[in-house]
Amino acid sequence: MTQRLQSAMLRAGFDSAALAATVGVDVKTVNRWLAGRVPHRRTRLDVARALGETEDGLWPQASPDLSAGAPATAEVIGAYAHRAEIPNDLWI
Repeated sequence: MTQRLQSAMLRAGFDSAALAATVGVDVKTVNRWLAGRVPHRRTRLDVARALGETEDGLWPQASPDLSAGAPATAEVIGAYAHRAEIPNDLWI
């Protein structure tokens, strides 16, 4: 996944220092992203905008429900305010 960020940086003509200055973080922080750490959402959006990429394109693991091939999550059938309100047969 870190290759996506590195490739996007190369396409946009950014090195670690330039990207760090553009999004307002330390160079060490950019190096951590290149090593695999996922930045906070706001920073991901700033980086994607600076590189002309999409957030999901750079960090697909950050939103697994939206990535291709992710299994669908179960639909919520009912909601109960307290555990005691759940019928026994449903609980079991």
